[in-house]
Amino acid sequence: MIIDCDGTLVDSMPAHFEAWCEALALHGAGGIFKEDVFFAMGGRPTRDIVVELNDEYNLRLDPEKVAFAKREAFLKRISTVTLID
Repeated sequence: MIIDCDGTLVDSMPAHFEAWCEALALHGAGGIFKEDVFFAMGGRPTRDIVVELNDEYNLRLDPEKVAFAKREAFLKRISTVTLID
């Protein structure tokens, strides 16, 4: 069973946004992911978002590599995730 607790039990969105920014910067695409776009894409699979960013910005990012980097960057920030009261 998979449980999505973001937005119900915990607020991990700030950590996810920072992780996205780091992962994209590592792959030469820093600064393209604005916070409003990030929130509009919330909940979608990472690889799908990379494909959309490639189309939108005429990039050639490898979805698997960016997804791996994003996951690693998020895990570094896991301690910043807070409970929702």
